[in-house]
Amino acid sequence: MITRKYSFLLLIPVLILAGCNSDNQSANESSPGGTFTLESATGNVSLSDFQGKVVILYFGYTSCPDICPTSLITLASAIKLLDDEDKKHVQPVMISLDPERDSPEKLKQYVSHFYPNMIGLTGSQEDIRRIAKNYRINFRKKSTESSINYLVDHSSVYFIIGRDGKLFTHLLYDATLEEIAEKIEHALSVQT
Repeated sequence: MITRKYSFLLLIPVLILAGCNSDNQSANESSPGGTFTLESATGNVSLSDFQGKVVILYFGYTSCPDICPTSLITLASAIKLLDDEDKKHVQPVMISLDPERDSPEKLKQYVSHFYPNMIGLTGSQEDIRRIAKNYRINFRKKSTESSINYLVDHSSVYFIIGRDGKLFTHLLYDATLEEIAEKIEHALSVQT
């Protein structure tokens, strides 16, 4: 009887924790995504600059030996499946997780190999960490035998951001180009 009478007390910590997170934000504010301003080869670029377009955001780096090039080829191939009118309303963007080695010019050259109007962005280590955290991208520098040829272990996710600048959906690196194209088309069809 006593156990039953006081069992509701066990629920209090659960309810308190359910309403909070480590950043003291509400549940709606804790979803991945968010705005950013970083540097491109042509100057500062903000997510809001692409209002009215669907942005496909990818986090990677130019010295990535395998997953980044593969993911960017898949992304570019998915965009090429769209009709010409839809392509005008899509902006692929890669944010570098290696600002020490990836200058804006180096990023521009790198991403243009995959898709002509893809934009490469970089910033301070602090800015990159904050933005990656907002998008729930985990990354860390991994040492190799050479201190200048380190790798960056990182999450590989395609973020599809709607015309309104808010996260529409995300897909993991193993998504097919058809799945990516379908999600982009769906995001394009949503009116803001």
